[in-house]
Amino acid sequence: MTSLSYRPLAVALLVSTNMFAQTQLTGLNEPAALTVHGDSGHAFIFEAGTGRLLRWNRKETSTLLNEIISKSSFTSIRTLCFREGNLLTVIGTSGYQVRVGTYSVDVLGPATAEKGLTGELELDSPTKTIAAACATDFAIYLAVGDVGGNQNVWRVPAGRTSLGKPVLLIEEVSDAISSMTFSPGGHVVLNLATENDGDQLQFHHAETGRLLLKLDSDLREVTSIAYSPSGLLYAVGSKLKRNGVFRLDVFLDAARQTVHATEIAKLDKIVGLEFSDKGDCVVLVGGRQDGRALTINAH
Repeated sequence: MTSLSYRPLAVALLVSTNMFAQTQLTGLNEPAALTVHGDSGHAFIFEAGTGRLLRWNRKETSTLLNEIISKSSFTSIRTLCFREGNLLTVIGTSGYQVRVGTYSVDVLGPATAEKGLTGELELDSPTKTIAAACATDFAIYLAVGDVGGNQNVWRVPAGRTSLGKPVLLIEEVSDAISSMTFSPGGHVVLNLATENDGDQLQFHHAETGRLLLKLDSDLREVTSIAYSPSGLLYAVGSKLKRNGVFRLDVFLDAARQTVHATEIAKLDKIVGLEFSDKGDCVVLVGGRQDGRALTINAH
């Protein structure tokens, strides 16, 4: 039997019984999207049940939850992320069109936001279902479904005041893309739901879309992946009928590399996972009137 050597991957999935909630916000109405402002550590949450976009100052009590903007121009919101400091980018749909809105947010002051940019993206796709999305300071990446059941990944150049022309980056991915993120090494990372015993991670070149690496995982039903500031990749998924946050470790043998999911925290109905620049892990748990956001120990 060939012995396995081990090294951590620059990606980690969280899940373990050594988890505890450091701070917690309860009573959310169908929370659906989450992002964390890196410098301040404030969490921004979209409530699908009310259509509100909210700010949570995690250092204070839940009474400081403030409304930022409404979803007025969005039918649904899929992803929230910050670009270039205080630019809050909202990715979702408006009717049958993909919509991206960027808002200049006073992160530390009063909960107000000035609309900087909102525009519909005309994508060459018969359907406008967003499977996953992520963004950097310079580009927005969208996985959009088509009528054949495939997903196409688009790269949209993005500045402070304008959006560039969408470019088809990765074409006709047959397995469902359940989540995506951008790696510290500058790669687009996709999580694909497969018919095997676990999901698959794919690493693609951010400019050309070229496939660089595929890794099979023993984690299933992944809904969110995120890198910590230390370069580990964390994910929300299910293993052996246990749901929660997991760290992904890579095992090497003579034949191939595989990803082993190590449980960090056991939690059900997680819909979002993000890190602050200081390494605080914020988890969003779904529920109607009983949704919650909490900070957990991911170490």
